[in-house]
Amino acid sequence: MTASVTDRVVLIAHGSPDPRHGAGVRRLARRMATALSGRVAASFLEHDTPSARTALADVGGTPGSTTVLPLLLTAGYHWQRDIPPVVAHGGHTVRLVAPPRPVWFAPVAAGLAAGATDIVIASSGSSRPEIGPRFAELVDELHDTGAFRRVGLALSVAALADQVLPGSRVIPFLTADGVLADRIRAVAVAREAAVSPVLGDAPGFAHVLAQSVSADPAAPPRPRHRDHEPDPHTDQRRDDTLHPVAP
Repeated sequence: MTASVTDRVVLIAHGSPDPRHGAGVRRLARRMATALSGRVAASFLEHDTPSARTALADVGGTPGSTTVLPLLLTAGYHWQRDIPPVVAHGGHTVRLVAPPRPVWFAPVAAGLAAGATDIVIASSGSSRPEIGPRFAELVDELHDTGAFRRVGLALSVAALADQVLPGSRVIPFLTADGVLADRIRAVAVAREAAVSPVLGDAPGFAHVLAQSVSADPAAPPRPRHRDHEPDPHTDQRRDDTLHPVAP
């Protein structure tokens, strides 16, 4: 990582009372630190520590630049409402990167689904209307590989039961393990389907995130299908606006 790009990265995950979630996010931070040869810290909006505010305050008074990357694959409510106040409440500056687009992780998901022909992407949903099109890009990209006869999508556990067939491979499209992953696995087992590890546990996941905050490697893959209207808050690789952060 070069100083002209960033000197450190702070990841902001949602957080969970389940300790597996925090452990997964911290593993991800370590993998990104290795990929970037730099400092990567994990933080959380809820439940776990350090909080995002604490993590940013800890680096606010040290030299160098800080990039903030929200680990919010749906880029829904928390991206729109919770992240801006966290990064805009003080005297120092950070670079806030838009949450990663699901389509960037199509090769990682395809790797988790290797050998299967019927797969289902399972993730958490959002009431925001732009979330469906974001995941539709991913489904289109996986379809176009020609490796899969069917690519299903379920953005809630309730919807998953309708999508999973006996013999399907379910991909928990989550940054870390925890309660939601358990619920996804339970549905898959009940429907006699196989389940991959969660997306965030795949080494390639950290590599894609590292690309998204570094100016040196190739940019993450762009969607090839533009049938869906882009969302102005999320259809961008990064937002280079400097935001004040408390020391």
